[in-house]
Amino acid sequence: AFTAGADISQFDKNRADADAADRYARISRDARQLILDLRKPVIAMIDGYCLAGALEFAQMCDMRYCSDDARFGVVETRFSTGIATMIMPWIVGARCREMVYTGDLVDADEALRIGLVNRVYPKANLHDEVMKIAKRMGQVSLQCLQWNKRAMNGVAAAQGMQAAMEQGMHACTLMNASDSPEFLQFDKIRRSEGLKAALAWREEQFRQYE
Repeated sequence: AFTAGADISQFDKNRADADAADRYARISRDARQLILDLRKPVIAMIDGYCLAGALEFAQMCDMRYCSDDARFGVVETRFSTGIATMIMPWIVGARCREMVYTGDLVDADEALRIGLVNRVYPKANLHDEVMKIAKRMGQVSLQCLQWNKRAMNGVAAAQGMQAAMEQGMHACTLMNASDSPEFLQFDKIRRSEGLKAALAWREEQFRQYE
């Protein structure tokens, strides 16, 4: 996997109270913001699962290329967890609503169709193809790359992206500091029967409608 996201076993620590939820959301958001603020372009090369916080991380990169077996999902919503870095509306527009509201996984072809990734490559060719792109970019003046990135980030900021993402982070804090009936039941099973049983219970709630 590119990465499957945050460690669910850390829920107790990160959702202990409002202060803990706020601290976790800010640390998560600020870490990803560093990628966007980096002067050089950043490429996400995605092989396998790219879920939850990992998907937020990838979207802060300038470009995303993936293997044909990649899978993407805003799965944290299925566990009543907020999205600390709400950048998806700026990447794919209104199409993100279905992913956020359902927590469904999408495959590489769908990710390409909605603009979540730039290109899809066969798994065996992913690394070589992405490195070709990186090397082509490397032939462009570094100064040109840096100023163009700064300009494009400035356009997004002028359109309100940073203010919107700040609102998303506040919503994340509120969600993580609150206990929904679904989260309480998940947590009850996790504590009594273990994480594997809790995950199976949660998946079953959705499976009957898939």
